[in-house]
Amino acid sequence: QTGGARLATTEAEVRDEGLRKAESHLGAPYSWGASGPSMFDCSGFAWYVLHTDTHLTHSGRTNAAGLAHGVTTGTGAPEKGDLVFYAQGGSINHVTIAAGSGSRTIGASGGGHNTHGQNPNAKVKYTDWHRDHRAVTFGSIRALINARLHAPTT
Repeated sequence: QTGGARLATTEAEVRDEGLRKAESHLGAPYSWGASGPSMFDCSGFAWYVLHTDTHLTHSGRTNAAGLAHGVTTGTGAPEKGDLVFYAQGGSINHVTIAAGSGSRTIGASGGGHNTHGQNPNAKVKYTDWHRDHRAVTFGSIRALINARLHAPTT
């Protein structure tokens, strides 16, 4: 236990914890290549929530495609906390986190390689994958959650 908070002991609790942590970054500015905690790009945000906030992965920082192919497993129906990947021209180039209600997601959006915190519309915010023109696929975090829940305690 840390800070008097009870540790999450079920998949649902871990998913809720992840979304709470993601929401704690709402409004943080988008900056290309940033991985938190005060500024993020899309993959930096998803990685930070999985790595630093929820300790679901110990892998190093990666891009959206790396999260899709090396951290999560494909799924047809995302649950709260799963990753949503966006592809254009066959290449994954964006990632957000499923909020668990319909097609709502949370992520660092609205920027690009020339955006470094100066655009007030480029930030961690809620979006909707149905309103995006890119192809969408989903990555489950269930295996990461199970590994954390069943890890030997030290």
